Amino acid sequence: MNAVSSVAPQPITDEEVKAALDIAVEQVRRNLPEFTHAAQNHSSIKNFYPPVANDQWTAGFWPGELWLAFEHSGDAAFRDAAQIQVQSFLHRIVNRIETDHHDMGFLYSPSCIAAWKLVGDEDGRRAAILAADQLIERFQPIGQFIQAWGRKGVAEEYRYIIDCLLNLPLLYWASRETGDPKYREIALIHARTTLANSVRPDDSTY
Repeated sequence: MNAVSSVAPQPITDEEVKAALDIAVEQVRRNLPEFTHAAQNHSSIKNFYPPVANDQWTAGFWPGELWLAFEHSGDAAFRDAAQIQVQSFLHRIVNRIETDHHDMGFLYSPSCIAAWKLVGDEDGRRAAILAADQLIERFQPIGQFIQAWGRKGVAEEYRYIIDCLLNLPLLYWASRETGDPKYREIALIHARTTLANSVRPDDSTY
């Protein structure tokens, strides 16, 4: 039987962190030809996430990687590709392409809010505010929650899930950005409903 080492692991160094980030950035760079003008599929096919139209709930993750790569490297190629993605996201929300669900935060925070914060992209700001407007349309006053999916007013689709909480930061940002408290108020109401109904005594969730 191997003895368990009593030597405490050493903390990761700044050099190791930078080396890991450099590897990640190069992986993003290798994906630029496939995905500068496309989204990535929500799941892999033969170990590859094929390029698809921007109409899935996971589409915001790739531009989020682009912005992170730009932050780390300063390489304008990542900024340019990410801003191409911003135009796709603006088109999507203006035309309401597969946006009638709660995942607006997943879509518009890593793509468009990042664009506004990092490079002052006005289209990113506009798209993210429109996404926040769409999200609060799903608020159910009687149940006091943001409906996750499905047609509003249909009893069997009248529900939220714990994941809805991950989209609330979009609403807090929209209130700070616009000065309109309605987004924040709806986010707080939804959070309180979730705490009251979805958290067990042991702090796990339904």
